[in-house]
Amino acid sequence: MSTSRNGDPLATIVAEWLKAKICPVKRLPLIDNEKYVSENFISSMTNQYFQIYVPKDFLEKNKKILVVEDILNKGNSTKALVILLSKLKIHV
Repeated sequence: MSTSRNGDPLATIVAEWLKAKICPVKRLPLIDNEKYVSENFISSMTNQYFQIYVPKDFLEKNKKILVVEDILNKGNSTKALVILLSKLKIHV
């Protein structure tokens, strides 16, 4: 079994079962050499402005990804992710 990028063993198992890459969604990009795409949203819980970041190399057309999101925010970050993927012409 391969290890997941974010260390989540359940995500690794599900991704392998789906034959998909694990795609982490973060509030802050990791400090590395990767390029990220981002989308803005306003938290309905705190009324604060946030961004979500997704590594660009995970977003390939006609490829399966398993989105692993550690941001709980009444669905606002998920809506932002759907908007981001739509802008990139990635089928959700």
